[in-house]
Formats: sequence, structure tokens, C-alpha cells
Amino acid sequence: MKVAVIGTGNIGCDLLVKILRSDNLSCGAFLGRRPDSKGLERARAMGVTTSSDGLQFIVDNPDCCDLVFDATSAKTHSLHAAVLKEMGK
Repeated sequence: MKVAVIGTGNIGCDLLVKILRSDNLSCGAFLGRRPDSKGLERARAMGVTTSSDGLQFIVDNPDCCDLVFDATSAKTHSLHAAVLKEMGK
């Protein structure tokens, strides 16, 4: 299954490492909001598709993933949830 991670902090980076080790998951995108994020830099170095466009990247590229792990704040997560639900993710 192809997944995306939104959130490039410690939790998002931890999820990314676990996804990359998985036999059942592949990372279609690792997404954040800050272009200078250390998490985005780390993911790029691992060969993962990254973007600082956050959720908008998934809206613009719906085939990038089937499932989304949201590792953002509770407030931001609630905003993302409505959009992702409408997209069937």
C-alpha cells in the first residue's frame, strides 16, 4: 500500500523510517510546511518524494497515496481530516 506522511517532526520521521522498513508499505510522499525542515531534508536524502506544500500536495497529486498518516497537531489534523475523507483517504 502506498502511504503519505504529513508532518516532518519527530513523529513523522519515526513513521517514515518504519514505513521504509515495511514489506507492505511504500512512501509516496513525505509532506510538511517548511521548506527548510530537517525532516524534509532527511527524507530527500533517503530518496523519498517530499514537498513543503503539505496537504495541498495530496490534493494536487491524489495518486501519490492510498492512505495518509497525519503527524501534525490536533488542530491541523482536524482540518486535514475533512479534506482527506472527501478524497477517500
